[in-house]
Amino acid sequence: MSYNIFISHSTKDYPTASNIDKWLKQIPTVTTFLSEEIILPGKLSNEILNGIRICDVFLVLYSENSHNSQYVQNEIGAALGQNKPIIILSLDNTKPTAMLQGYTYYQIFDPTEAGKFFPKLHKYIGQLVEAKANKDLLSSIVLFVGLGAAIYIASKKK
Repeated sequence: MSYNIFISHSTKDYPTASNIDKWLKQIPTVTTFLSEEIILPGKLSNEILNGIRICDVFLVLYSENSHNSQYVQNEIGAALGQNKPIIILSLDNTKPTAMLQGYTYYQIFDPTEAGKFFPKLHKYIGQLVEAKANKDLLSSIVLFVGLGAAIYIASKKK
């Protein structure tokens, strides 16, 4: 079982996105989606849309670059449309607007804030991974019990 995190970013912020991707992959069972592809104007690729669809958390690296990126804004819209949990990491002083107003964001461009935030993020993602594992286990138990009940009922009808 893995925990999927989609990293939304401007291509201009790719070096930072890549570093965060490497950091997140150190958390056991976490997989990430970090696209390097160049997208055709005006359209998100099926690969990106699928990455958003299957993610457990949508992580957006917010900056002036991503604020001005039509693609990042489209990705945010897709994540909101699918009710994905969203974590916003602010890379500069640009405040999230429009669709992200009201969401909490974390200023990681400030070294004192980043130093406090990354341990909290690590713990939070660990809790999310554990919660998903427990939900998956419960689903498996329910399926197993249901299957057992069906087999029992079928055997009594003979």
